[in-house]
Order: sequence, then structure tokens, then C-alpha cells
Amino acid sequence: MTIYANRVKVLTSTTGTGTITLGAATNGHQTFADGGVTNGQTVEYVIEDSNAFEVGTGTYTASGTTLSRTLVESSTGSLLVLSGSAVVFLGAHASVFNKLDGIETGADVTDTANVTAAGALMDSELASEASVKALNQGVATTDSPTFAGLTSTSHVSLGDNDELSFGNSNDLIIEHNASNGDIRNITNDLLIRNLADDRDVRIISDDGSGGTADYFRADGSTGEAKMYYYGAEKLNTKSTGVDVTGGVTTSGEIGIGTGSPEALLHVADASGASDDFTALITAYRPNLTFQDNSSSATDWQVFVDGGEMQFRYGDADTGTKLANEAMRFDESGNVDISNDLSVSGGVDITGSASIVSADPYIALTDTDTGVDHDIDANSSVGNLVFNTDINSEGSDPTLLLRVQGITGVKVKRQGDVDITNDLSVGGGVVELSNMHLNGLQVTIASDAFATITPTGRYGGFLSVVCAGETTFPQMGLSGYALVDFGDTPLSPTGTQTTGSSFDVYTSGPPTGTTGTDSNIGLFLGGTSGSFYIENRRSSSSNFQITLL
Repeated sequence: MTIYANRVKVLTSTTGTGTITLGAATNGHQTFADGGVTNGQTVEYVIEDSNAFEVGTGTYTASGTTLSRTLVESSTGSLLVLSGSAVVFLGAHASVFNKLDGIETGADVTDTANVTAAGALMDSELASEASVKALNQGVATTDSPTFAGLTSTSHVSLGDNDELSFGNSNDLIIEHNASNGDIRNITNDLLIRNLADDRDVRIISDDGSGGTADYFRADGSTGEAKMYYYGAEKLNTKSTGVDVTGGVTTSGEIGIGTGSPEALLHVADASGASDDFTALITAYRPNLTFQDNSSSATDWQVFVDGGEMQFRYGDADTGTKLANEAMRFDESGNVDISNDLSVSGGVDITGSASIVSADPYIALTDTDTGVDHDIDANSSVGNLVFNTDINSEGSDPTLLLRVQGITGVKVKRQGDVDITNDLSVGGGVVELSNMHLNGLQVTIASDAFATITPTGRYGGFLSVVCAGETTFPQMGLSGYALVDFGDTPLSPTGTQTTGSSFDVYTSGPPTGTTGTDSNIGLFLGGTSGSFYIENRRSSSSNFQITLL
């Protein structure tokens, strides 16, 4: 609104076309402030500089006493370039009087006892504040008024499809289109701001039961953004990440640490080599279940319980621990396999291996030859059996016992046994059957004996040389015999011994303490072509046995 003041005229030393700095009042006049003009008010001014003039509108600034310049008319057609010796005074523009003249021309007034405008109320009829407030000041819908400001103490009502537009180019539009409410932003971003401290921005909608519930909340007191399902919180952003309540379903791929996942779940760490966790499941009895959607397929599960990790299988539709255990690892690193173990490659075991089962066995198949072997523990008998070529697929199967690559014992297909070097008998009885005796070396403990059954049934010259606990023969403990293992009864046809501590007996078998104490006994009275060597000495003794 333009302000007018009487007798306001001042000097200005301003030069150029910029804002005027107002000086002292001329003789017989007053300054802007003395005339009642206050800071920020708009005035209509006239500048005279010698023979040039400028008429315009300006805003008065009390601090510094300046006046801005907006040109209405001038003698040059533009803002004057002031010389520094101009005067400024207030004066109404001609446009103000032209507007009044137009009002007078359009007026329809009848001069009666009081002047009354035809079809309108005159000042005489607005004698009180109440009569002014009672006026119906509506605006016709056919009008297109422009308001500098609008204040309403009641509702502002717009009909269907009536738009409330904002911006010079209708940049933001709010309307109801008879079906839906519609907010449309056309230019740049749409901002929703809450400037109140520690307060929220909420999006609330129907809760499906006639009420309302939160769907989104921007929490101004915690900085969290929350999403809800019918008012129940499901997602919450925090300073440490995102909390999700409930399950997450996705139809695409999920990448953790990568923006280009190559699988349904792709976890990537490009920070370099590290011993830090890549994935962590924290729970009581944590587990990971794999459900196969194939028809009648078995599901698998990794299940951790009490410090043990179990591999289980069964039906994952139960939603709990799968019924069957295939394998487990305990906290000491031991491995327990519940059923058969089939290995197509090698197995490296550091520690002990235990197979607990009825009739347990280890099956071995040579894929080059197709020959099958097994190691079998027969629970009904108590034997441990090494079976080579159990399906008779090999050309010459042999069981070899080797130490550091050297064969010590060779068991042949016919049951023959070859012992490469010494045979040590620690105590009790050792039985050697179907063996070729050519310098066989045997160690027999004190008060123990060895049972020897040569290959075939024949006789010959039997030599038993005892070295005692040394490597040199002791002739007093050595001897020989001529034996016949032909027809039953088995008995030597002739014997001859040497050595005072070497005895030959036609009976047998001995007990370990049958012969003379401190002597070596050769017992020839065995069955099935067997003979026996008994050591009654106080210590183990070494023997070399030859049957020619």
C-alpha cells in the first residue's frame, strides 16, 4: 500500500541510477521520517536534477535513510543518472487521479435526502462495526479475483474438479476429482516439512476395520523412519542399519555388499582378506535348512545344538528340526557318521576313526580293475576279517602287509602266508599254518609256545636254532629232528638233538610250561601236520626255523 505525506522534500548527494541516500530537508519542508513515513513503507516520489525529472515508486529504509527507485516516468525515459545535487519530494502520480476519474464516470448516484448509490450501500448506511460485519462479502464463481493475501476464520470450500493451484505456472495442484483426492507437483521436488522440535510426520490410512492406523512415520525425536502394517511396525531404520520384524519375500536377487547379485542371495566382501565373519546366525539351536521342491525329495539341514554341528535330513514341511541325523561334529573335532560312508576320493583322518554298528565293514573298490575288497567285523563271531577280491574278479589277489613300503607278510589266494623277516611271539600261542619254512625267524616270549603248520603234509629235516636274547646262536639251546608228517598218527621216524638244554617230545601240544624249566622244547605230537616250539627260559628268545 502506497503512503503519502505532506511537505516532504529533501536533498540527495547520490550519483548514478542506484538507491538514493536521503539528506536534509529543504527550507520550508520536512524529512521522510518527520512526515510520518516508516521503515519499509512504499511511497510515490519525484526527483528533480537541474532540468531533468523522474517520477517513480520506492521503498523507504529508515536505517541509512535510503529510498529505492522504480521508474514510472522520466524526462529521459529511464532512471536519471543523478549528478549529486538533486532534490527528492513526495507527490501522487497522475494514475491515482485517473482511477478516481473512472470511478466518478461509472458511478450511478441519486442525490436524495442522503446520497445513496443505486444497488449498493453508502457510508451513511454503514454507521457501525456490526453493520460492516453483517455484509455478505462473497465472490461470484464467475470472477477471477487476485488477492495479495487471504485470511479465513472458517472453511474454504472447493467443489469437485476445482483446483487449488500454486506457483506462477500452476506448479502444485490440489483437487478432488469426484472420486479421489489428488496432489500433483509439476516442478522440482515435493517437500513435506515438520519444523516442530521432536515431532513426527505420519501417513495414516484406513485399518480395514473402520478405524485408522499408521502406515509410515518419520520420527523427529529419534531420526527413525518406520513402516507399519495396519499399525504394527515392520521396518525401522536406525543409526546401525535396518530392523525388520517378520519375514522378507523377494521375487528377485538380493545382494549384500554388491549391487549386482549373481544369485538369489549373493554375499560379497570386496574389502580384502579378513578373518571377520561373512555371515552370522545368532540363536538358540541355530540352523540352516535346505528344502528341495522336487517331488518326494529329501530335505537337508545344518543344525547346531550343545556345541555340536549336525547334518540332518527329512521333511522340511514340519517346520522344525529334521528327523534323521546323517553326521555330526562335536566340539573336540570328532566326526560321527550315522550310516554308511561312501567315498569316491581320498579321506584324510587326523586322530582316531570309530565305526559302531552291527556287522560293521569298510568296502573298498578299485575303479581301475573293478575288484572289490572289504574289512569286516562279524559281531556274531567276533572276528575281524580282511577280504581281498571278495567277488573273484582279480587275476592273482594277494593280501600284503607293508611297513615303509616293505612287504612283511603276504597272504596268497590259496591261503599261503609268506613272512619276509622275523616273527615275534609276545606271549601265549602263535599259530602259523601253510607256511614255507626256509629260515623263518620267530621271537617267542618266556613260557610261551608257537604252533607251526607247514604247507602240505610231508616230513624232512627240521632245524631249530635258538639265539636266546642275543643275535648269536646258543648251541645248548639249539637242536634238530627228522620228522614225518605223512600218515596219521603223526610221529617222527627218528630224532636227533644237540644241546644240553634242547628237548624233543613226541607229545603235544604244550601249555607254555610243559617242558623242563629253562629249556627249549620241540613238541612233534600235534595234529594236521603241526609242531610246537616252547620257550621255558626266563626271557624272550629268538629262533630260526628251517624245514627241508
